[in-house]
Amino acid sequence: MSIFLYKTKIKKYIYVLFLYITFICKCYSDQILYDDEVIDFFDNLTTPILKVSNLQGRGIKVQIILSNTINAYVIDNKNVYVYSGLISNIDNIEGLIGVIAHEIAHIKQSHILKFEENINLEKKKAIFSTILGLAIGISINKPGVATIGALGGAEMAHLDILRHSRHNEYAADKLALDYLFKLGIQKKRDDKFF
Repeated sequence: MSIFLYKTKIKKYIYVLFLYITFICKCYSDQILYDDEVIDFFDNLTTPILKVSNLQGRGIKVQIILSNTINAYVIDNKNVYVYSGLISNIDNIEGLIGVIAHEIAHIKQSHILKFEENINLEKKKAIFSTILGLAIGISINKPGVATIGALGGAEMAHLDILRHSRHNEYAADKLALDYLFKLGIQKKRDDKFF
């Protein structure tokens, strides 16, 4: 298939997807879109990314959520969720490929598993800090110390989770750029964006 026909076919799918999303989003809120043409389109869009990431054959699928929200995310190692609001606000197909590559990078780097492990660790730290604060507060007969210990431990855990989240986003961006370079979409393989 010539590049002209391929681009024309992509434009047609994007146009159909845009019209479908525009009208369906008004009727339904936060539902997953089930349409064979759209599913095939996203499968074809995702396949090259899965190949360069060495994740082909793992059953990873893109799910479209009908909502005006502008976001995309992964919550497991099988599904990339993209909101229709994001799709309708992307100017070109490369932007959509970039979003999907970023989310697949999260899967490749096991960020979901690491995030769950980090949450569990931070919960333990917060519980330990609360118990320690209570013990100290009771032993010196100062209830305020227990409150400060509990709140301080919870806040430290929250900040640590945010730090890990920022690190994961940076790592996913960097790996996604590498995928885009391998696909010929990103022209340079450098860190000038970071």
